[in-house]
Amino acid sequence: MRASFIRFLLAAATVVVPFSSALSEETEHDACTCKQVEVGAKSTLRGGTCVRTEASNCLMEWGTGSTQKVSVGNGQSQSDAGSKAEGLVMKSAGSSFHLEPLVQFSGERSPLNIAIANLSNVPPEKYSNTGIPESFVLAAATALVRFDAPVGNLATSLLGERRNELLSAVQKEGFFTVDSLTVRGRHGCLQVLDENHKAQIYIKTPFASSESC
Repeated sequence: MRASFIRFLLAAATVVVPFSSALSEETEHDACTCKQVEVGAKSTLRGGTCVRTEASNCLMEWGTGSTQKVSVGNGQSQSDAGSKAEGLVMKSAGSSFHLEPLVQFSGERSPLNIAIANLSNVPPEKYSNTGIPESFVLAAATALVRFDAPVGNLATSLLGERRNELLSAVQKEGFFTVDSLTVRGRHGCLQVLDENHKAQIYIKTPFASSESC
């Protein structure tokens, strides 16, 4: 493998996001490295929720807080993509989208930050609470938006008729399809595969039973 294939393709934007005292030293990254470096949702983040996108030969790993544009996908920063994803999800799911903060945390209370804080602190045993399916959907939609993948039907389905299937998948294990998307879950972890855009999204919480999602 050529050396250029394993170097960072952009400098990591690093912030500290104190969702709770237990996570106060967690370092979040918004970085792209060669896909071959690691496979699946194995994370270098400590203690928090990791959202990871694998597309083409790029692997991107992120938490929350970055406003830096990136050199992959459409270049949108986390915050810009989160805002766009929120609009698309709300337009698609309508009244089914109720994103509520389930934990207390400091810092900016944007919908994406609320979603990541929820997923970082609420264990799968309490996923039936309002706000957890919405948190998974917004995190997944934000990752898909950065690669111009559609999120409308995904949000409508996962927050509507497939809501119970989503909860069952991320609490125990399961998979199903939504249009061209394959949705697969395991205790504390969600994977969305978009075959058309050749992108895989992983959302791994600290409660995941498997390091590789």
